[in-house]
Amino acid sequence: MACRWVLGLIMMGMLLPASPALAGPACRFQLGFAVLERLLPIRVGQCLDDAAYGLSGDAVQHTT
Repeated sequence: MACRWVLGLIMMGMLLPASPALAGPACRFQLGFAVLERLLPIRVGQCLDDAAYGLSGDAVQHTT
């Protein structure tokens, strides 16, 4: 079950466009995003903002 969740986050990250914004001083990875960053640091890159929740309840976090 956890594997599907992580795979879903990875797939979602591949579909989101990269943001041109610069990293804020207080951004950090949390929860599932922190797991992804530890597993795939080169693919994920650095955080650009903190995680936010969309209207559908999905969490998103922009990275480099």
